[in-house]
Amino acid sequence: MSTLTLELILWMLLAFFVGCIVGCILYGIFEGMRRRALAMAAAEAAPGPHQWVHSRVEHAGTEAPPPPIAARKSAKAAAPAKVAAEAEAAPEPQAPAVKPATGKPRPPQGLSRPPEGGGDKLQRISGVGPRIERTLHRLGIYHYEQIAGWTADEVQWVDEHLEFRGRIAREEWIVQARLLHGGDEEAFTRQFGSGGLADKSGKTRSGSHTRRG
Repeated sequence: MSTLTLELILWMLLAFFVGCIVGCILYGIFEGMRRRALAMAAAEAAPGPHQWVHSRVEHAGTEAPPPPIAARKSAKAAAPAKVAAEAEAAPEPQAPAVKPATGKPRPPQGLSRPPEGGGDKLQRISGVGPRIERTLHRLGIYHYEQIAGWTADEVQWVDEHLEFRGRIAREEWIVQARLLHGGDEEAFTRQFGSGGLADKSGKTRSGSHTRRG
């Protein structure tokens, strides 16, 4: 290879490297200018504090004025009455229907011995007096939960065995037991009264349902 050719190649390589360096420098300069231009455009587009104030002033006239003080007091006074009216209009909670009888009466499952504390006060159920409570205890029935879980076959067996003549269904023992077991005293009192419990004045309360003896 001649000396002239070698020098030409070296000059071409030098020119290539110099071009790369100059290109990188120019790219960095133009890229920085482009980013600054974008930042300035975004800053101009964003609303300044005075623009926010101007916007609030423009829309202030379109907002509805607050109601007068008398109207607000009237609305607050009407709120409890509305809640009470809705509570009265709400339907009374009812226990799920008892499963239909299969035609094979069977005794309910009772406890083999009295529980500690004597169990629940079954006389709170409308229609259950001291005598019937003792009879239920002989069958091992001590809790509201037991009566609440009676099936139609078990109700039929108890009714026939104790000759209640349909009073379990007539007096809604299962509905009462489910309310008492669930602790819904408000619904129980509203429907069946206080269940023999007297208030501070010594009076008992009757419910909306007819209480049969």
